[in-house]
Amino acid sequence: MTIFEEPNMNESTSRIQFQFGQAKGRLAQHLRAIDDAEAIRDLLEPLADQGHTLRYIAEWLNRRRVVGPQGGIWYPTSVARALDRLGLRRRKAA
Repeated sequence: MTIFEEPNMNESTSRIQFQFGQAKGRLAQHLRAIDDAEAIRDLLEPLADQGHTLRYIAEWLNRRRVVGPQGGIWYPTSVARALDRLGLRRRKAA
């Protein structure tokens, strides 16, 4: 497009709609993750309060076949993210 051509409004509108759709999808995914973490708060909170490591909590959840994020297994990182979403403090075991 040169400076003398009129912009194609359909392209601009489509791009904005696409970006808005992506943002909506990310927000929906984030809200689902918070809901999933809330569903297991009663399991996570005592373990975090007792000072267990992220690895221990992940193994504990997997042994009890608690479904992890996106239907998978738990890893220390996924436990950390769930604790962060719930606003629970993580303390290192003594």
